[in-house]
Amino acid sequence: MIAFYGDDFTGSTDALAQYFRWGLRGRLYLSVPNADEIAASRDDVIGVAGVARSLQTAAMDDEIVPFLRSSLREARVLQYKVCSTFDSSAAVGSIGHVVRLARREGFRGPFPVLPAQPHFGRFTLFSNHFATYGDGIERLDRHPTMANHPSTPMDEADLRRVLAAQGVQGVAAFDITRIRANDAAARLRALVATEP
Repeated sequence: MIAFYGDDFTGSTDALAQYFRWGLRGRLYLSVPNADEIAASRDDVIGVAGVARSLQTAAMDDEIVPFLRSSLREARVLQYKVCSTFDSSAAVGSIGHVVRLARREGFRGPFPVLPAQPHFGRFTLFSNHFATYGDGIERLDRHPTMANHPSTPMDEADLRRVLAAQGVQGVAAFDITRIRANDAAARLRALVATEP
């Protein structure tokens, strides 16, 4: 089974639609389902549509921890679905805070960060994130909407720096040139071993 927490309703419905697109059946809940509901599920994917993206960091624990402590944590894949514009900050919707919560709740290993959704016009290249605007594509910190967002204005497009500003330590990148290298698998294993 795959389980995910979506940091807003719209993104959660899109995540479920993407799983469906690849032939997986799923169900979306508005709160963490109880253990009996999870055990009885015959779905491939269980999603929880949350509101963490709009919360002050201090309020996020009550929203996220029940998901992390539920029996969904035993899923083969566990995803924290962020908005594909990565709009978060140290004070609102902090992705960094979610990483700290997950570590505190015993989750180990690397946490891959994959916010790009090309079919929505969202792209990541060399750790920099871009979004479509009109007929063009703009870096997030130059995107007219995201750079001037009322609660989480993006002043940086390099996601490594965005995460570091939210307190995430050990951020690393594996770019397209490494993916295409002959020793890509060995390099990826070495990077994963550092638990970035």
